[in-house]
Amino acid sequence: MWIMAQEKVKTLLKNANANLVGNIALVDRAPNLISVITIVKWMFSGEKKKHLGIFPLPGVSKEDINDASRFGDVILSSLLQDDLNNLQPQLVESGAVKVSEYLVKTDKKGNMIFTKWANLINKKKESRKSLLKVFYVYLILAIWIISPIVYILHLLTYPLTTKKRKKTIAYYQGV
Repeated sequence: MWIMAQEKVKTLLKNANANLVGNIALVDRAPNLISVITIVKWMFSGEKKKHLGIFPLPGVSKEDINDASRFGDVILSSLLQDDLNNLQPQLVESGAVKVSEYLVKTDKKGNMIFTKWANLINKKKESRKSLLKVFYVYLILAIWIISPIVYILHLLTYPLTTKKRKKTIAYYQGV
């Protein structure tokens, strides 16, 4: 998930008086729970391969990485025209930033919860190992039990959130 990382980068750039003119987000296209399995396996093994021979390769596909060169044409055109103000809309139009409103919510919530856990674990140094074990259990429950329930609720409320969803997507596709 890249959403909250992008928001943090925006803040850092703003604090440095920099002008963010565009972004490209290449993402793992596998469903979220499948990505959890493949990325964790990749992270712990250091090998980017199909887990058990049946799961997709983890992370961004080679095809998407190779295809990203097409965004270079969009960027070059903006540079040659000396018009970076319209770069992001052109990148979005060319498919450079696809936003899943569900993943936005998941990323925000996960970031908030992770920060609370990190602060608690950092503060309670004497019980750090115990808290890390509790966090591990919480993480497993959150990923494999809570997350699917939240996704089902998201699907059930999907038709009721069209306006908010469009607003969220437009915001995160911008700079």
